Amino acid sequence: VDEALTKSLASGAVASAQALQAETAARGKANAVRISAEAEAEQAKISAHGKANAVRISAEAEAERAKISAQGDADATLVRAQATAEATQVEAAGEKAAELLRSEGEAGGICSIAEG
Repeated sequence: VDEALTKSLASGAVASAQALQAETAARGKANAVRISAEAEAEQAKISAHGKANAVRISAEAEAERAKISAQGDADATLVRAQATAEATQVEAAGEKAAELLRSEGEAGGICSIAEG
């Protein structure tokens, strides 16, 4: 067997093994980069979803606060209106009673003059 041929074949086998090893390492690195990119994309997606939920919850809370505030304002207006109506009724009853007393006083005075 020719020694040069054996050497040449052995060098070719080593070169082929080295090329296969380099290809396998490159594929491994490519997979690592892909996995890392996918993980970053998933992290960004989860973060965006969390932020969107926070904004939604904040908006819902603000809407509920506004609703409660509006209901409180409406209740206060109703209470004021009821108090004003009651005050008007009491005032009218007082004026009626005062007018009745004046009338009775005048009638009594007229009777006293007539008897006199």
